Amino acid sequence: MRDALVLAWDEEYDDSLEIKFLGEEEKVEIRKYYTREIHRQSAFKFLLMGIRTKISYHSFKRRMTINEYILKTILSSYTQLLKSGSIPAIAPYSNVLLKRFDEMLNNPQDSAIIDL
Repeated sequence: MRDALVLAWDEEYDDSLEIKFLGEEEKVEIRKYYTREIHRQSAFKFLLMGIRTKISYHSFKRRMTINEYILKTILSSYTQLLKSGSIPAIAPYSNVLLKRFDEMLNNPQDSAIIDL
């Protein structure tokens, strides 16, 4: 009987070759599990929507794009942590070096950036 049946790659025989049915208690437990999972996912999505809405509102209030707002917030947090001494500076760039870099970027005669 087993040789006559063709099974899919993900199927296998049960020991007794009987069709197994779920009882009512098992069905209830499965329903509870999936209901909890759907509620958990929905709650997470609503939390994420609230966070996105708050970020959007604050960036709109400051007349910035969301990317600008996030980057400005990261920069202000970084400078505040530097001033408090909580973290070390990433690299010791001097003001003269930063000024020369800005001049290089804004100089129309310099084609180093354009060539890249």
